[in-house]
Amino acid sequence: MNKVCEFEKNKKANNLLFNEDSPEEVIQKRTQAKDSSVLYYFIWHYNWDNGLEIPQAVLDNQYCDLSIALLIFFRADGLSFLLKEDIDLPHWYKFITSLFERLNS
Repeated sequence: MNKVCEFEKNKKANNLLFNEDSPEEVIQKRTQAKDSSVLYYFIWHYNWDNGLEIPQAVLDNQYCDLSIALLIFFRADGLSFLLKEDIDLPHWYKFITSLFERLNS
């Protein structure tokens, strides 16, 4: 991939990470992404304090591939799920369980 093309993809992802007013706008644009490398870059730099709605939108994108899903699992602390640690976060548990089942199917 040439440097200009890579720069443009990173620029698009940065705009989604840092310049959006609401999660709804980010989710809408994520569902329209047609490039897995932009999705990967976006998830790599995502601030997980912003919740799980946006990662779920990325997972629901048809261009989300296995590497992106595994990155989301890792970044969402899937290791705690695998180690069966006692974490009292029902929303996270539902998200990570669903993702784990999806990865195993």
